[in-house]
Amino acid sequence: MPSLATSPLTTVAALHAADTMLGKDRRWLHTNDTQRGWLERTYRPGVPDLARVPEIISHATGSISNHIEFLRKHGWQAQLTDPLTDGAIATAAVLDVLVEWLAEGQDSDIRIPGGEHFSGFELKHEPHVNPIVINQHLQMVGHHIMLGTKSGDIVHIMETERPPVSVLDLLELVDTMINGKQRAARSCTVVIPKVDLASKQSLDWLPGLHTTDERDLYYVIAQAVQQATLKMNETGARARAADEMRVTRGMTPREDKLIIDKPFLFAITRRNVQLPIIAAYVDYESWKDPGSLER
Repeated sequence: MPSLATSPLTTVAALHAADTMLGKDRRWLHTNDTQRGWLERTYRPGVPDLARVPEIISHATGSISNHIEFLRKHGWQAQLTDPLTDGAIATAAVLDVLVEWLAEGQDSDIRIPGGEHFSGFELKHEPHVNPIVINQHLQMVGHHIMLGTKSGDIVHIMETERPPVSVLDLLELVDTMINGKQRAARSCTVVIPKVDLASKQSLDWLPGLHTTDERDLYYVIAQAVQQATLKMNETGARARAADEMRVTRGMTPREDKLIIDKPFLFAITRRNVQLPIIAAYVDYESWKDPGSLER
């Protein structure tokens, strides 16, 4: 599985934008257990979280040119470009979040098993300046690293031997990383790969999700796609995401230094926000210097 990044909250925001445009008193209805689980565990708890993540901006429109322009304005190329007909709408949500380490790191080299070298950076554990918390995970094999940032957001990193097979699988792995049973292990300097990751994926569990109202106006998600990027270096990390949906109208139906030298899970969390702002699986192909954290 190649590197993969996703923001569950931009997916929530894009669907909520459709909800808002279509009017009150609507309820999204599932067509399978996957959609039911997503509505219960992600959409419904995620909607209140949107107010706590001002870096997410959403948009819904009946004009494809307006949809394309919204994404262009925020630095993305629209994936959904076919004309909107017969009452269809397009929704989008974008995220751009930048976090800075409490203390800037230093460039460092990483050699992975097999001998290949990658660019990385070293963050020193300094209890009163740059505390680095490392827990021993009791449900997953490995160390869960938590890094503080100037904004108060927490960056989570943990090596994994099992790559996710889908976006939903990635989110389950990240949830276990963050909330699974673990115990305090130690605090020490860490060496982390620099990252320049870009991914595109179809949110293929969403089409078929549908809604109706008291007038029997029926709308269904026909297409849902997402783009996401993650850049990380010695100064911090920048995560960006863009979700798009087409909603159509129809008839009712080890040592004192821990070196990350294996693929890893990545997440950013925020106080009082239930879902991660961004989640990623970072394979070797994305271990490269992004140069800067600009777009």
